[in-house]
Amino acid sequence: MSSTGTGRDVTVLIPLCKANPDKEADLRKCPTVRVKHVIFDCIDEKETLMNYVQRLKKVVKENDVSVVLPTTDLSTFAHAALARDFPHIPGPSVESCYLAFHKPYTRKHLDFAEMPTPYDVLDLDSPTLLQDAEKALETVGLPAFVKSGTATLAYGLKKIESYDDLKGALIDFKTMRDEHPDFMFAPSAAFYRDYFTEYLDVKKYPLALCDVVLVEPFLDAETLCTMDGCVVNGKLVHWTITDELQYDGHEAKFTSMLGPTNEPQDVQTRMWKIYDDIMAKMIECGFNDGYTNIEIFKMKDGKLRLCEVNARGSRLVQGIYRQVYENANQDYVYLAAGTGLVPATPPPTGRHGVAYMAKFLGHQERPGDFLDFDKIAQLKSDPDVYISPYYKRDDELADIPACLYLRRPRNLPLYPAGCWPVLGHLLALGRAPHLQLTAWRRQYGDVFTVRMGMEDVVVLNGYTAVKDALVDRSELFASRPQNYIFDLINGFGKAIVSTQWGKAFKQKKRFVSTTLRTLGVKEGMGSIEEKVREEMSCLCAKVAEYGGQPFDPESDLHFTIANDICSVAFGSRFDYGAERFKNLSDAALVTMDRVGSGQIINVFPFLRFVPGVNKSLRDVSKYNAKIHAFLWDEISRHRQNLNRENPRDFLDFCLVELERREKVEDFTDEHVMYMTYELLFAGLDTVANAMRWCLLYMVLYPDVQKKVQSELDEAVGGAQPALSHRAQLPYTEATLMEVQRMRAVAPLGLPHATTQDVTVGEFDLPAGVMVLTNLHSLHMDPAYWPDPDRFDPERFLDAEGKVINKPKSFMPFSGGRRGCLGEQLAKMELFLLFSSLLQNFTFKSPEGAPALSVEGDMRLTLTPPSYKIRAIPR
Repeated sequence: MSSTGTGRDVTVLIPLCKANPDKEADLRKCPTVRVKHVIFDCIDEKETLMNYVQRLKKVVKENDVSVVLPTTDLSTFAHAALARDFPHIPGPSVESCYLAFHKPYTRKHLDFAEMPTPYDVLDLDSPTLLQDAEKALETVGLPAFVKSGTATLAYGLKKIESYDDLKGALIDFKTMRDEHPDFMFAPSAAFYRDYFTEYLDVKKYPLALCDVVLVEPFLDAETLCTMDGCVVNGKLVHWTITDELQYDGHEAKFTSMLGPTNEPQDVQTRMWKIYDDIMAKMIECGFNDGYTNIEIFKMKDGKLRLCEVNARGSRLVQGIYRQVYENANQDYVYLAAGTGLVPATPPPTGRHGVAYMAKFLGHQERPGDFLDFDKIAQLKSDPDVYISPYYKRDDELADIPACLYLRRPRNLPLYPAGCWPVLGHLLALGRAPHLQLTAWRRQYGDVFTVRMGMEDVVVLNGYTAVKDALVDRSELFASRPQNYIFDLINGFGKAIVSTQWGKAFKQKKRFVSTTLRTLGVKEGMGSIEEKVREEMSCLCAKVAEYGGQPFDPESDLHFTIANDICSVAFGSRFDYGAERFKNLSDAALVTMDRVGSGQIINVFPFLRFVPGVNKSLRDVSKYNAKIHAFLWDEISRHRQNLNRENPRDFLDFCLVELERREKVEDFTDEHVMYMTYELLFAGLDTVANAMRWCLLYMVLYPDVQKKVQSELDEAVGGAQPALSHRAQLPYTEATLMEVQRMRAVAPLGLPHATTQDVTVGEFDLPAGVMVLTNLHSLHMDPAYWPDPDRFDPERFLDAEGKVINKPKSFMPFSGGRRGCLGEQLAKMELFLLFSSLLQNFTFKSPEGAPALSVEGDMRLTLTPPSYKIRAIPR
């Protein structure tokens, strides 16, 4: 160092760093700066960067902080913001840090290497993303390399060998972003948006508000050299050049040997020239009193190309630097730069170190002790070393994945027997979990806990417990747990069903509910009943074409219901034979099937990376893309013909809201697409399967079918059934209700999550715990339904033969604040479908066919077995 001390005591703030007594003690030993106090501060997982900076400003004021010591990309932004807002704190500008941080802008503004690298930028939210990706590969060639514009800690880096590789990588980026939009390491602009709006000229740097991916050639370098230095009072200081030699043959994310450069002096001079040119631009943009770290590739042809620029050092290699250089301490350089002192260049020790960041359950890293050169050779020849020490113990060990040490929260309800390590109760639950949970209720009571893989899930059984959660204390159980595949198809919260409880959910739900009512999804005047009845006529005509021969009603029901939904969503129906409509319906059905068969990935999300096991997920992505293409096309068509004063359908209302932003904040095109997707997806399989159960039970109970038909003949005659007939058809309505009681298509509803700590009976449920409501246990409870396995529609009629209004222990559409948004449309469809079909046909089993089974297949919904029936015209 150029000085022996600052002449004053300093209080040091280290953002985004856990308390570390060893680090604090080391800082107090700094020979040139007297450190009086060290403050460590971590960001809360719920905080955005702007929230965090606002909190740090209070820390600075309350503790008289004079120096900020950043060690990560994010902490450099915190440092820069504090340096702007507190003149006494030295530090760089936000703009200079941003140029180093944002990969596309680094390429655009800072690539002063001997051979600048071609690149392209892809916007993850662009409707032409896949076409743009194809053009990007034309620009950069293959093999290529992709990385997020904003992710830190190397999240999502990937080598690309083909266009399919790039598509897969983009899906991974979007998934990572959508799973954790506010996660500080993921490639999401949402985490930074408020911060950049306040501290950066976003007109000059518009990509700051976008989620983008950088595509560039894959550079097969001979050596990666890292140049470290700093800027003190506007003066540029060279510190070290370190070589990083890559190893092959290990199953590691990153394996390298680090040591003082062995490059000849002329190469070092060329490297420092690139460093100086980059830093001149950084200084021009306001970089000062901070540390820099620039990585340069030396290619096999001797050319020098830029890898990346960092407006910080690397805390991960501090231990190695101390071993390979004399008196090399990056923290001391930070302190020097922050207090106006110029650090001296440290001489090499002649030693080398190993950086060995091994895979640990896919994403964790575990540091350890420094290793010398002899040990490097030993590691290099040992193929069995996967998790190896790689740094001197400067920082805390990375957390071992929590799943290995999950502790059961105190006072959760009891586990049933049959819980296995890792798998939990999965084997015991089998293929009909609603039946097993109902059986356990008799043994363990209305509230117990099951283990789904490594996660505790509280199960509520019986009318009292379920009503308490869904209706009486609805807000306390109104959130959703993470569910990978379900979240994926719903855009990770961009629709409604999987959105976490909060303001965004309430706004979207209110908007959709109001829109559906406006469009006539209700009873009475202004209803869409006429369109549904038109579709019923088409279905009856289709069924009549079979001429009493055996047929499977599944596809016809799906087409009919899909058309009902399309009438609401798009304002028009499709002909049954229309290729475009058939492709949409088929893609939706395959997606639903694969979502149901891929539930194991929800329990163990890491299996989505395992070939074979992830086939369901790959199919979901494939067919989802077809549905998305259809919906984007419809959105484009509607935009071209939008009547803002007279919206015709659901998409029109969404597009008007998109322009006005009156009811839903931060509404985007993707919200429109995913909400329309959910409208189609949620109603198609549920209503179709409910209707299939109805027809199956009519074949099994011909006396009930005959009684329904007699009631229809008397009340409706030759007219087409209408909702206005409902009051005159109590037995028909009761029959529908009894089928839903016996075979609810969603016997466990959708998973809920608690919004805060809550007490259920004698048990304490923590905030965020997953809760399943076993609706099947309500419907088969002998306390409310004597002889519950007997099919008897009259149990829904009172002494006067009228339908019992809101019977207890009957919730086929769930309830409360997360109840089914499409309940009214589904009830309308079921009533009109059922009454129209039974008015026109008598349904029978084909002669000689085996007896029909009522054992359902529990997938996404409870699906009846495939069957064929005959429709005899009446």
